[in-house]
Amino acid sequence: MKPSADQSAHPRRLAPQRGPPRKNNPSPSAPRNDIAPLPIDLSLDACATHDNTINEDGENAITQTMADWTLNEATNKIEESQDESDEEESYHGEIESHESSDESSVVSEQEIELPDGYAPISLDELSTSPPPSMPLVLVNLQSLCGYIPDVDEREVLISQITEALYADSSNNIDDEHEKSGEGLEFDTRVVELFESRVGSHVDTAADIVHKIKLLDDEAATRMQENKSSEDEQKGDEMSSLAIITYPEFISDSTMSQSTARLWKLLHTSHPLPVIERLFKHLRNSSQSLLWKIEMHNQIRELVVHEHKAMMSRMAAKEYEEWKTVRKEKLEKLYEVRETILLRVDVARERYEKYVEERERKVDIEMTRRRGSLWVESKKAIELESQNTTDDPFELDPYESYDDDGWGGVIKEDDIIGDSENIVVSEYCPGDDDDSESNEEWSPVGMSVVVDDTAISDECKKVIESESVEKNRLVFNTSANKLEPITSDDNAQRKSKRLEKTAARLNGHQAMSEEDAIVRAKLKTTDELVAEAMLRNLQQRLEGVDNLLECIQEEEWADEEEEEPNVNNDLDELDTDSSEMSLLDRLLAMILGGLSRTYSRTNSEEEHFRFVREEHKSIANEWLQAFGRLPQLPTSNDSEPEPGAKK
Repeated sequence: MKPSADQSAHPRRLAPQRGPPRKNNPSPSAPRNDIAPLPIDLSLDACATHDNTINEDGENAITQTMADWTLNEATNKIEESQDESDEEESYHGEIESHESSDESSVVSEQEIELPDGYAPISLDELSTSPPPSMPLVLVNLQSLCGYIPDVDEREVLISQITEALYADSSNNIDDEHEKSGEGLEFDTRVVELFESRVGSHVDTAADIVHKIKLLDDEAATRMQENKSSEDEQKGDEMSSLAIITYPEFISDSTMSQSTARLWKLLHTSHPLPVIERLFKHLRNSSQSLLWKIEMHNQIRELVVHEHKAMMSRMAAKEYEEWKTVRKEKLEKLYEVRETILLRVDVARERYEKYVEERERKVDIEMTRRRGSLWVESKKAIELESQNTTDDPFELDPYESYDDDGWGGVIKEDDIIGDSENIVVSEYCPGDDDDSESNEEWSPVGMSVVVDDTAISDECKKVIESESVEKNRLVFNTSANKLEPITSDDNAQRKSKRLEKTAARLNGHQAMSEEDAIVRAKLKTTDELVAEAMLRNLQQRLEGVDNLLECIQEEEWADEEEEEPNVNNDLDELDTDSSEMSLLDRLLAMILGGLSRTYSRTNSEEEHFRFVREEHKSIANEWLQAFGRLPQLPTSNDSEPEPGAKK
């Protein structure tokens, strides 16, 4: 892109890169040139009083009133000015959108916010409402005995299995634990039934449970009526199934937990359909209830980890794409800055012209009101503004100060000047011009003055008395001795100086207040619009400088040192089919515990086909949701595999 004629006339000015950009505030005063005055009335005496121009809050009422009716006009002009440069800076928002990614190339996992429903849930966070169903153990008595038992044998077998599951390690089969609803080793012993394929997991919502309950009710009715037949005694396939309920509390090695609370935790939902589908298979798997709880929590933690890893990979990929176009955007941003900088210079020059014209009118009006007092007061104000010393008095060149540290020491000539008719001369020419007598010390060191008449070498009065010391004359011996300086004298001196300073400051303050009132009245609408446009352009320039600083420092950092390579494996898949992923192992443990009752199949072959299709379908959905399959932990990882025994 070739620069225009206006841009080539000016040297390229780069933005400050190592520090915050300097703010360009409009100058309150500018050198005055001879500019044609604007048509404005300078007769402001009628409204120049302090009472009708300053409100209760100390603000200028005239300025506030002018700001009200000029606000809309100023806003319209600013909007028109901004529309002129919209095409030049159309991509500024696009660059600014990458500002967050400029600060750090890789988003840390701790800074990623999780969507609702992703975080693991504890038992304390569950509501007190009951779960939709309760877990049960379905026992196949035919597999246990080798034949289908009759009704009486069925009742005996169910009672024995229940006692075995509820008994403790010492084989105490009393009713204490069963009455208390606590199964000390129920969760451990029920796994033996699951592994031997004698028992399987069901819940109260299963259809087969309702059928078994109906069969039990019919058998109980027949026993009460003492009706039986040989066919009924033989029974059928449904009579070979029995239901064992879970205890009220499940105990592990440390504590007892409510079975209903544990089962309700397994029914908590998840936003992702694939995870919700996996949780359903986990609930119906023939595994230990405590193992299911641990697996449920591990799956939630794995989902959180995979979600954060996916967001980090996406952020890293976006950052790599941004780096490819960063130089181009940086050059365009420099061109935008040059354009804005030229507009700032034009706006500042325009604003300073209005300021110069207003200052000239203020001088004319204040000179008309105050005359020479305004000129003197203005000079005094300028001198005081240039004085950076806290002490308003001139310092003693010999650094001689009072004991209290205020001002310089009072010299004899100050006191001699205040005394009446006391004149001391260092010498007076006489008959004898002895050099030794002329070198005697004089306490004052001033020429003698008597009644405003100086005594010099042509002294009219001749000293005839030889008893008087040569070269020293004292005409008032009663006042010849200097009085000692006391603290009261210092206090009076301080008070006088403070009074003079206060009077001078009060005069300057009154003059400054009047000057501010006149200055506010003479501020035109065009000047307000010019000032607003200048400030708006300066703010935009500041934003461009900040963005330039951030992008430029990032570019320099990439040039100075090589950035670490980010493993962007969003589309990379493990092609080695022999190596199982972590998800494959989790699905093998969960789906391997499903029973034929859950899959509703008639043969083992159909059941295995159902498990294989579910495994493949869940893996594909996981891949679509997270972009990869979770890998197995390496040997350096300290975390155990989910579901493994610790």
